[in-house]
Amino acid sequence: MKWSYYILNKLGTQVIGVTGTSGKSVTVEAISHVLQTRFPVHKSIGEVNGRMSLPLTLARLTPEHKIVVLELAASQPGEMSEMVLSVQPQIGIVTRIGFSDRDETADQLAQEDRLLVEYLPTTGLAVLNYDDDRTRAMAGHTRAKTLTVGLDGFGADVTAYNVVLGATGTGFDVRQGANRFVGRWSPLLGSHQLYAVLTALAVGAHFEIPAADALKALTTLAPLPGRMNPLNGMEGSLLIDDSDGADPESTLSALDWLHTVTDDKHRAIFIFGDMDNLGDYNQRGHRAVGQRAAESVDMFITVGTDAALAGRAALDHGMDARKVRITYNMQDAVASATGSQRAHFGRHRADQGRPLGAHRTDHAGDAGR
Repeated sequence: MKWSYYILNKLGTQVIGVTGTSGKSVTVEAISHVLQTRFPVHKSIGEVNGRMSLPLTLARLTPEHKIVVLELAASQPGEMSEMVLSVQPQIGIVTRIGFSDRDETADQLAQEDRLLVEYLPTTGLAVLNYDDDRTRAMAGHTRAKTLTVGLDGFGADVTAYNVVLGATGTGFDVRQGANRFVGRWSPLLGSHQLYAVLTALAVGAHFEIPAADALKALTTLAPLPGRMNPLNGMEGSLLIDDSDGADPESTLSALDWLHTVTDDKHRAIFIFGDMDNLGDYNQRGHRAVGQRAAESVDMFITVGTDAALAGRAALDHGMDARKVRITYNMQDAVASATGSQRAHFGRHRADQGRPLGAHRTDHAGDAGR
C-alpha cells in the first residue's frame, strides 16, 4: 500500500475508484472506453480482489497515463479504508449494494463501500446508483459533487429509459440534465449493464467529453468474459456466459433478459450455481431466483447445495418437475444440459430456432466452470 501511494504521487496520475457488490469490472471498462477518446488511460487488470489488486495494476502504470481507473473490491473489513488512503481517488463510483432492505450483510457492505465517497475531496466527484437505496443514501456522506444514474424513473441526473432488450444488444434513450439522446444502443446485454454505460457518461461529462461522443464510443464496448458474454454453442445454440459471479439482483436481471429475448422458436436453458457472500439473505436470495426461473425458462439446472434451494423453489412455484434438474457437480449439470439439447433437437430437427441459456456460477467455481 505504501508503494502504491508512492508511485501515484510520483507520477501525479488522477485516480478514479469503482466499488460495489456487482458491475465493477464492466463499469471500469466503460469509463476507460470513454476517457480513452481524449486521454491516455490505465485500468485495473482484474486478476485479484483486495489490496494486492492495486500494486499489480499500478506496476504497469507509466508517466504517459493521465488517468487510472481502479476497481476497489475489499475482500475483508478494513481493506477499503486502507485502499482509499493509499490511492486517494478524486472520483468515486459505487455501482450497487443490493440484497434485502433489512439484510445485515448488505448494511455492512454499504458501510465499507461508503468509505470511498467519504474520503473524496471537495473538488471530487461521486457517481452513485440512484435505483439502489443504500447507494443513493451515500450522497449524504460525501463532500464531493454527486451525480446519480438510474433506469426508467425520474430523479437521477443521468437516466436511461425506453429500454429495449435484444439478443445482440440493448437499445435505450438517455436523459442527461436538459439533454435527450434518442435511439442509442449498447452491445452489452441486459438492462442491469446499462448502469455502467450511464456512469461512463457521467464521468465523461466531468472531463468535458460530449455525451454524443461518449455514446458513440460505447457502441464498441464488447461484453467482458464471464459477464453476459455471448458465445456460439452446440447445434447452433447461443450460450450466454455469465459465470464470473452472481448476486440475486444481477441474476434476476439476467433472467428478465432471457425471458424477453426468448420466443416460440427459442428454448431457454438456465444453469445456475451457488451465490456467495449473501449472509442472512442466502436462502431468500436463492429462492427468489428459483421462483423467477419457474416463470422464465424451459429448463432449469442447478449446481451446488445453495443453488438446490432455487431448484426446490422453482418446483414449489409450479415448475414441471421434468424441467428441473438439481445437481451437485458440473459433470451432472453438463450431462443434464447436453442430454436435454440432444433430445430437443432429435424431436425438432426441422426447427431452426436457437436455444438460449444464461449461466450463473459462484466465485469459487469459476476455474472449473
